Amino acid sequence: MKALICEMCDGKLVMQAGGLPKCDFCGMEYTQERIRERVQEIKGSVETVKGGSDQRIRKGFDNLNLSNFSVAEQIFDELLESIPDDPRVLLGMSLSVATHDERKLNIYFTRLIDQYPEITSAEKEYFKQSQTKEIFLLTYYLGGDFERLKYVIDNGAPLNFAWNCLSKRILKDEVYYTEHFNTRSTTKDKRLASILLDAVYFDKLEIVKYLLSRNALLVLYWKDKINYQMAAIAIVLDLLISAVDFEMMDLIVKNTSQNNVDYVYSRHFENFNYIFSVGNNRTTMLGFCIQSMIFQPNEPHWLRVAEFLIKRGANTNPPFSGEVIVTRYTDSGASYKDSTYVQNLVSLAVMFNQLPAVKFLVDHGADISGIDLSSINNLEIKKYLKERQKEIKRAQKKAKK
Repeated sequence: MKALICEMCDGKLVMQAGGLPKCDFCGMEYTQERIRERVQEIKGSVETVKGGSDQRIRKGFDNLNLSNFSVAEQIFDELLESIPDDPRVLLGMSLSVATHDERKLNIYFTRLIDQYPEITSAEKEYFKQSQTKEIFLLTYYLGGDFERLKYVIDNGAPLNFAWNCLSKRILKDEVYYTEHFNTRSTTKDKRLASILLDAVYFDKLEIVKYLLSRNALLVLYWKDKINYQMAAIAIVLDLLISAVDFEMMDLIVKNTSQNNVDYVYSRHFENFNYIFSVGNNRTTMLGFCIQSMIFQPNEPHWLRVAEFLIKRGANTNPPFSGEVIVTRYTDSGASYKDSTYVQNLVSLAVMFNQLPAVKFLVDHGADISGIDLSSINNLEIKKYLKERQKEIKRAQKKAKK
């Protein structure tokens, strides 16, 4: 007899301490009377469906091969009423909903792996015959079964394909550099996420290591080729900013050289001194981090990112020059634009009275020899730079002797 499942969400029923079943997904409880009714319904339906189920299952997988996901979902949903424990049906339903409904995927795929922890012969058969092997990979990845994921990759499932559902999971319809580069755009117009990018963002270190070993791409598609360089830099910065575990970023930095340069721009991942433009300024990734430290002094992640970049060879005197336009506010709350031309990052930090940023730059080798102390109004910064300039001169004299 088939297992009892929840009428509301198709979740698995588990027995509580009091002897009454409860859905382990939505929490709905069932009385003994309702359970007896369900048992009778199941007994009366099993014999009538055995003959036609194989043909319906085949039809469901045929529709999956044609990417007719809604039709396949309807077929497998009907089959669940009669044979809910059949691994082919649970697999077919999981594949049908993976591209658009992670909640249902979680329910059906969990039931599949609970009952069949090892990959079944039915799964292997349909995977081998499938024309859309990406669906298997996506289902096993989102379902969280690493062994099944490795099986389909090792047997030919394509790694570097894009799905809107992954883009929406990570980006929520905005590109990575939206917040940090003041640029708004949707993934529909610009870029689709990869499974590797999803794994990085959701901190799946074991899967990231495996995907990198299989030469997975981080960035799959960027419609606007003019923004390729900026996109690669923005993604690196955003990953760095959001990374709690820098081991993840080290893996990305070290392994991107394996990837397709045209798509991933791996050379920009490896070259932290690559110059790009933000507004009217030409800067580097480190330069951008320093600017962000100045304009967002209460955000500690910029310091962590800057230190990460320096440890990996970023230039502490990055090219920076141009007009800086900042929105300022009067005491009454009115806003106005303040425009200043600066020569380097230290002078920018001085201009905005950001002593922590000044100290960070100087401590990591920034050149302050050309700074005019007489033009500095902040006495604390002025005193600090004066002392450091004296130290530098003493060190230079000592080195000449």
